[in-house]
Amino acid sequence: MLTQNDIDNITKSWALIVNDQLANMLKFYNRLFEIAPQLRVYFPDDMGRLAEKLGFTLNLLVTNLVDFDKLRPTLEELGRFHRDLGVQNSHYRYVIKALLYTIKNAMDIYYSEEIGQSWKRALIAVSTIMIEGSKKKDKSVGFFARLFGARNKNYKKYL
Repeated sequence: MLTQNDIDNITKSWALIVNDQLANMLKFYNRLFEIAPQLRVYFPDDMGRLAEKLGFTLNLLVTNLVDFDKLRPTLEELGRFHRDLGVQNSHYRYVIKALLYTIKNAMDIYYSEEIGQSWKRALIAVSTIMIEGSKKKDKSVGFFARLFGARNKNYKKYL
């Protein structure tokens, strides 16, 4: 699990990233589509609203890292939500890779391998819980379903 040092690294680095949150989230999606162009069809042409929601979700994660176990139900529900969209477990590795790239570039000279490893551990923990949640039979009806809208297997219908 995450150490206090990981939590400190992520929290301090997020403070730099959040200063230009929307632009950084859009850069994340651009990078995601560069490394996994097959995923582009799941998303709308205009990524603005989805980028805002991703920033909100990451902010929720970062501000609750101290109580990470309390995030489990929310992350499991987020996994079910993404499963209902047709997201496959193999897609998570692309998301992690694109987020790590975005974080490194957003931090510029303030980035260190230690910070990158802290983020990597957190993102792996998050994706693991989301995948576990996606294996549960119940449908996504919680917070993220309300945030993103009704369930359809195409992101474009959420916006």
